[in-house]
Amino acid sequence: MSDNYFIKQAIREVMDEFLKNKKGICTCDICRKKMLDMAAERLERKYKFSNEDVSYARIQGVDVQLKVDAIKELNNIVDNSPGNFHDA
Repeated sequence: MSDNYFIKQAIREVMDEFLKNKKGICTCDICRKKMLDMAAERLERKYKFSNEDVSYARIQGVDVQLKVDAIKELNNIVDNSPGNFHDA
């Protein structure tokens, strides 16, 4: 399991609820994937895990902080977007 998978999974877990509260943002599959990729790219700089660390991280609550950071990144992405990512 790679860093990218662990990070994207955390983002996916918060994305639906986050987007439900945002108005004027396209939530089509294309835009959701682009938001997911952008947030994951930003978070990968902060979070590095070995395969053994992933299980330990979940147990130790790192995933909670990762989800908080995922919401922050999604918020930054949405706040600085034109409303959709079709041309991004």
